[in-house]
Amino acid sequence: MALSGTLSDLGIVDLIQFPGTGKKTGELVIAGTEDEARLFYEQGSLKHVTCANATGLDALIELVSWEEGEFEFRLGSTTDTTSIEIDLHRALMVALKTRDERREEARKQAELSQSVSDKTTVVPAKGDMVTRPPSRTLNPEMQSLLSEVASSFTYIEYAAVFHRNGSEVCIWAREDVDTQVYVQIVTSLSDVFGTHPRKELQKVYLTDNLGTCIGFAVGQEYLLFLAAAEESSLGVVSVAASKIANAISGENA
Repeated sequence: MALSGTLSDLGIVDLIQFPGTGKKTGELVIAGTEDEARLFYEQGSLKHVTCANATGLDALIELVSWEEGEFEFRLGSTTDTTSIEIDLHRALMVALKTRDERREEARKQAELSQSVSDKTTVVPAKGDMVTRPPSRTLNPEMQSLLSEVASSFTYIEYAAVFHRNGSEVCIWAREDVDTQVYVQIVTSLSDVFGTHPRKELQKVYLTDNLGTCIGFAVGQEYLLFLAAAEESSLGVVSVAASKIANAISGENA
């Protein structure tokens, strides 16, 4: 007889461990609110996991965040596929640790975005600088693009894109980077773009004992801000800024 129930009856972590306790062989099918997960056990050992388009540990990491859904354990169901190479307890611990790390990183990014949005000076494309708090205009697609391209340069520590009217588009920073100082630097660079008498200003560099920062105009709509590590030269930072700007321009072509 198949065992069935809901995640409100049995939490996801306890459910995943249940077949291991009884050294059962079978398939655990979990229907979530959007996707379905399938876990195969052989004498209590977790052998294979699928969840949405992921398999193995990647699927398990996705699954341990589920709080709603229905499940059914089909005793005796097997598979020839093996995607989990470590024991059940260790696999579950890895999945939970990775989930918590991702949640913490998302929290930090959200706080960073809010902090910069609240403190950055507004810079119109033409005219005088405005000092009111900017509105939030986040762009998930550009956020993903900025994260991918900026993270490919090992010396880049912080990157942010704003509309010229001052509203935030997206922000990326490496873990453990003190972002508060960059909030102030972005404001300083924004001031230069907003008050420069010749309005076609393209680049602004700031270099000190801690590294190099650059403000980079991206067309008529965006301003890109980058901060690089101490050993980075103006040349390599400029190269990174150009490549990121080109990628952003392509995203919004």
